[in-house]
Order: sequence, then C-alpha cells, then structure tokens
Amino acid sequence: MNIAVADDSTSDSAFIADIIRGYAAEKRLDMNIFTYGSGEEFLADGGKREFDIAFMDVCMTGISGIETALSMREKNTSCLLIFLTSSAEYMADAFSCHAFDYIVKPAEKSKVYKALDDAMKLIPGKSECIAIENGKETILMPFSSFCSASCSDHYMFITDVNGHTIKSRMAFSAFCEAFSGNPAFLVINRGTAVNMDCISDIADGACVMKNGETLAIKVREYGKIQNTWHKYRFDRIRSVQKV
Repeated sequence: MNIAVADDSTSDSAFIADIIRGYAAEKRLDMNIFTYGSGEEFLADGGKREFDIAFMDVCMTGISGIETALSMREKNTSCLLIFLTSSAEYMADAFSCHAFDYIVKPAEKSKVYKALDDAMKLIPGKSECIAIENGKETILMPFSSFCSASCSDHYMFITDVNGHTIKSRMAFSAFCEAFSGNPAFLVINRGTAVNMDCISDIADGACVMKNGETLAIKVREYGKIQNTWHKYRFDRIRSVQKV
C-alpha cells in the first residue's frame, strides 16, 4: 500500500509520517510512505506510482493542496484524500475534490489513527501483513507475497511468491489466525496452508502451485477444497468483469 504525505512543513510532514509508521507497526500492515515538500513535487512523482491514501496540506507554498488534489484527480480517482488544514474554512473547497476526510492541525495521533482505520475499511486485502520470527530477525510479510506454508519437525516453512522460504518456530495456529479473514487463504491439510492466488491446479489429490511446488490435500476434504478454489476463481473473474 502506498501512502503520500504532502506538506511544505518538514516537521509536520515528518510527524504525520511517524504516526503512520507507528500505525502500520501496531496493525501489522505493509505501508510504503512517501513524503513531499510541495504540490509540484507530489505531482511530479505521482506519475511513477499510484497512491492508495494521500495526506495533503491545504495551504502549501506554490500550488495549494486543493489545486494539487484537483490535478491528481485527473489521473487517480480512487486515492483516499485526507486534507491537513489549520482552519476549517477551506473544507468546502476540499470536499469538491472528493476528499475522504480532513484533520485540523496540529494533527493528533488519535485523529490520524481514526482516519486510517476508516480508510482500511475501504481498501480490503491490500494491507494485510504478518510478522514472522526467523531466528533473531523479524520479517514482515504481506499476504500478497505469501504462497504456501507447511509444518515439519516443529518448524514452519513459509514460501513467498518469489520462491524464497522462511524457516520459523511460529505456531501454525497463530499463522492461520493472522490470515484467517483473507478470502484467498486456505488450509488444505494438517499444518499446510496456501494462497489460492498462487494455485496453478488441483489434481490427483494435491495442490500444484505456480512455483512448481506440489502440496498434498487432506483426503476427506479434497472435494470441498477443490470446490472452494473453483468458487474463489469464479468470484475473482466476476468481480473483475464488474469493474
């Protein structure tokens, strides 16, 4: 998830960015934060990446936050825009840009957290992340990077979409709990789970993953798991067609 903070006050920009980082750490979310010192700088970089959320100061030197937002809206209509302002008098203009929310300066941590909580409800599946202990190192893995996980000899072996495997003492139950709300997460056997977006085929009693890995499916659950995958694929295709 990409989040922009555009503010000509370096201290204000750093303060908001720090709050967002704290929020991401607490919620175990994968958030990439980009800061900009002006509307011009934001727009110049905006063509290189698409933002999910943008915190925008209304009164900036050069082009204003309102003008910046209007220009952004010509290319990005889905970005959730949160204005930062020292006065509510600008709110009428702000909401003409289809603003999602606004926060009065000086920003309070609780207000930023509330805005982010509300935003997360509208961006399902993009931010989910899990902290995996790998020896003395903690690795933050977004669900979108997860391919499969299996248990052996009291260890979990978690493979990502690039084929890298992480060995962890993490309990399988804790891993499942972290991703249980994701529609693509599927337990296929005792101590084995997969990301259905990474399945190439289900045949001969096993999941064939896109990376070539073959994982056995619980015999008694084979038909149910196969139907779950087919339904998931159908629902994904239908949702894309609607868009």
